[in-house]
Order: sequence, then structure tokens, then C-alpha cells
Amino acid sequence: MPTEVSGVGGSLAWGADGVVEGDAGQPGIWRCLDEGARELGGTDRMADMASSAPESHPQTAAVGFDGLHRADDLVAEFVRAVPEAAMGTGIAMLDRWLRGGLRRGRIYTIAGRPGEGKSSLSLSIATRMAIRSKVSVVYLSLEMGKQELTARLIAQQLLVDPLQLEAWRREGVLQDHLTLLHRDLRTSALHIEDARGAQIGDLESLFEELAVAGLHPSVLVIDYLQLIAMPFGVSRSDAINTYMADLKNFAKSKRVAILLACQINRQGNEKPSLIHLKGAGGIEESSDVVLICSRPNLDNTKVSEEIAQDCDYEIWIAKHRQGALYKLTLTYKPPCFEFVESNLYGKPQHPALETRLIEDEDTLVIDNERTAIIAED
Repeated sequence: MPTEVSGVGGSLAWGADGVVEGDAGQPGIWRCLDEGARELGGTDRMADMASSAPESHPQTAAVGFDGLHRADDLVAEFVRAVPEAAMGTGIAMLDRWLRGGLRRGRIYTIAGRPGEGKSSLSLSIATRMAIRSKVSVVYLSLEMGKQELTARLIAQQLLVDPLQLEAWRREGVLQDHLTLLHRDLRTSALHIEDARGAQIGDLESLFEELAVAGLHPSVLVIDYLQLIAMPFGVSRSDAINTYMADLKNFAKSKRVAILLACQINRQGNEKPSLIHLKGAGGIEESSDVVLICSRPNLDNTKVSEEIAQDCDYEIWIAKHRQGALYKLTLTYKPPCFEFVESNLYGKPQHPALETRLIEDEDTLVIDNERTAIIAED
């Protein structure tokens, strides 16, 4: 006696021989597939038909169909695989909620309104990863030139206003303040490129050139999405959707983590969310993680001196395919475009606030000030 299962469009029945039968005595699903397979080439098993699908159905091959896999085989393969370590961002609290940091083949989108620090956060993470985690990073700027980016990078790492850098330059002491930073960067792999107007084809060419030079970046930072060059006759929404799909394929094929800055539409004082991502739904769809950044207490009507003060900076993990959603708060220092987190005791943590030794000069750097070591008798 067959067992019936009702569903949309009719019912199915499991016969005594384990074959699915349809309504009104029509052959069931598996029987239809077997009969179709026999007509195509004499095969009478579904697995044989599936393996020949790319030849019989070109449209199936185009989407990468590679046959069926047994679940137990996939589990065994998963057990044998060596897990790939996450790459720390240099922001401990963020790494905690990202399960260790960034991972290859994934897109991490940093979204924020204009002027609220998404570019600064992208550059800060890129520099921290290169210096502290010793990760090879390529930073592509679609907005700022190399000189402006370099000044911002130095200001972030030293926690000083860029105007102070110019003052040190005039006094002839700029190099003295850059000793440690220059040493850190010399032993890191951070590459900055002015990439205004770059397309996916340009990224392919860039990575090929780096490979020839023996460089294999682990992280690609793009600042920012809405400044991509738009193809003639294509709407911005369609262009961004296509660009995001291409970036996803690029991340997987090159085994690189992509950190993508993205602009959010202005909505007055409304709290930013995923629906405010500017351009197209493909941004959220292609991103594995979306970080929405904001300065909750920012009031653009205030005088510049008040806006330039240290303030809370919220990073909301609004989408996370592999983990939980969470909101963390850092301290943002607008004059130097940098972010500082506090330890369990409330003490600010940042390399510029650490005591470090310049061994060949017998000099200590304390809170970014150089102090000569006095030898004891």
C-alpha cells in the first residue's frame, strides 16, 4: 500500500518498490528522471544523468553545476580540511565578534554616511592588519590621492593632527617622530594605490602584476564603492549590483578578503540601517558581513571645535552570515582620524600610547614622546 504525501500541485506516493508515484497513476519524480535519462543516452540512474547535465544542458554548466555529492562524503571532507585562520583587524572587540577577524573569500562592507569616518576606519584597519597581524594588504582609494592618504595614515598611527605633521616638517624634526612607524611599515606589506576609476578588470591586472613580483595579498580594501566608474548607458543601481557580484567572484577566485567602504543615504537623524545602503540591494546580498558605522551624538549644526572633540563611535554588525549581530563602541578622535578602544580597566589602547624601545638609539618612546635612556653606573 503506497504512502501518500500531499503538497502543492497534487500528491506523491511511495510505492512498494520505493519509487515515487504521482497522481492518476502517472510516473513519479524519480521514474520520470530515469526514463528521461534512458532517452538521452541509455543511462538509467539519476546520478549518471546529473553527471552528464553540463553537456546536455549548457545553461546548467554556466552556473557551475558539478553533480551531486553525498552528505556523508562532504562531512568527511570537512573533517579532513585544515581550518583557515582568521586575520585580526587590530581592533580586539571587533575581532571577537567576527570570530577572530577577516577570512579569505568573503566581503566585509563598512557602511556610513558621508563624513562619519568609514574611510578612516577602513584605512585604520588596513594599517593595523599590515603592521600587527603581518597580513599583506592592498588599499585602493577611489577618492583620495596617495599624499593625502599617507598624511592620514601617519596621523592615525601617531595620534596627531595632520597640521602637527606640517609643523614638524618646517622644524626639520618630522623624521625623528616617524622612526618607529617607518620601521613598522618597512617590515609590513601594506600597498596603497590611487585607483580612481578602477574596474574589476583593473583588479585582475593589479593582482597579476603583484603575483609576478612575488606578492600575494590577503586583504583588498576598496574606498569606496559608489565612486566606481559607471559604464555608459547603465544605471548606477545595475552597475553596483554587477560590480558586487564580480567582487564576490574575485574574492573567492583570488582567495582574498575584501574590505569595502560603502556610503549610506542621508536620512536626517534617523538611525542608519541596511535599508539605507546607497545604490542597490546587491550590496547587502553579496556582503558576508555589513558593519554600519555612525557617530550617534554628531550634530553638524555645531561649531567645528565641538565636532572635532573625541566622541563615541558605534559599529553595528548589522549582517553576519557566520555569527551574531552586535553593536560595539570605540572612541573616535576626529583631528587624527583614528579610533581607540579601551581595555577592561577603561584605559585607552593604541600603539601611540605604548612605551617602546628604539634599541639602536638607546631611546624610549613614551606616549609618542622620545626620551633618552640614562645608563646606570
